[in-house]
Amino acid sequence: MHDTSRVLTVGEGESLTYLLPIIRGIEGGRTREIRLEGAGASVNIFGLFVGQDEATLQLDLHIVHAAPNTTSRTLFKGALDGKSRMDVNGVIHIGKTAVGADAMLEERALLLSPDASASAIPSLEINTDDVKCKHAASAGPVDPEQLFYLRSRGLAESQAEALVVRGFLDPVLRRLDTPGWRESVGQVIDELIAAHA
Repeated sequence: MHDTSRVLTVGEGESLTYLLPIIRGIEGGRTREIRLEGAGASVNIFGLFVGQDEATLQLDLHIVHAAPNTTSRTLFKGALDGKSRMDVNGVIHIGKTAVGADAMLEERALLLSPDASASAIPSLEINTDDVKCKHAASAGPVDPEQLFYLRSRGLAESQAEALVVRGFLDPVLRRLDTPGWRESVGQVIDELIAAHA
């Protein structure tokens, strides 16, 4: 694996797990490019954004499959409150020589405020046959049926919503295994939930 600024290159037979926690928003935008340059290279990307107040995230994420039998899995989730905004533009590019590539790109946002907004735009650029590619995106409020179910089990509305938010973010949160990261991000999530209650 070679890291040059904002471009990561994964070589033949190598595997990379890339964590991208953004917990308070950033000024301007970020661009990340991950290039699968060697046969059999693979990457798992997990991104998380917790937006409060007027926090903003603009992220352009490009995953380039440039060799045969490469694999990428991308999961980006955001929970937004206040007037926060998340724009994630993910692109999977399958090159002409990337026969057998297998890619999944998923972008999801949970809107905790009517003033919060999210734009998740996954796209695929496929230039060869014999590949497997999928993408998905969603943005919306907490499901009232989930809240109703949890409240019918005796939880207060704030407790029910906290469980739903935590459950939504957990697939990414549990990947944060760097010492202190999970706790730091968990604390920010707790602040978000408390501020929203």
